[in-house]
Order: sequence, then C-alpha cells, then structure tokens
Amino acid sequence: MRKVDFRSDKNSGEKQFEIEVKEELARVVTVKAETLGEAIDKVMEQYYGEKIVLSEPDMKGVEFLPYEDKEMAR
Repeated sequence: MRKVDFRSDKNSGEKQFEIEVKEELARVVTVKAETLGEAIDKVMEQYYGEKIVLSEPDMKGVEFLPYEDKEMAR
C-alpha cells in the first residue's frame, strides 16, 4: 500500500504533495585488466576518485513518483 504525503492548504483548496524525482545516469567505461574483478575495482577507484563524473550527457531516464517515506512504511 502506498502512502502519499499531502497537506491541505485551507485558503486555496489545493493540497501539497511530495513527489520524488529519480534520475538515472549511466556510462560504459572501457578499462584494461587481467580479471573482471580487477576491472571493476579500477573503475570504482576512478569513480570514487572523481575521475569519472556522470553528468547530463549520461542521462538515461527520469521518473516522477509519489514520495514514500521508507521509515513510515515499516
């Protein structure tokens, strides 16, 4: 069951909704390594070392969803 948080504005009759905006960014990175694990480690080091920074050209999609407070849903 979804919990949608909204508040009523008594003056205008409008309600206030919380909408979550989710962006998906992705990029394929080519790296030389002896094993798949080593390749992943190298790319992780580049990413966390800010040598790989995902931005607008890496945009793959966006979703707009009613915000669900994960703590409240438990």
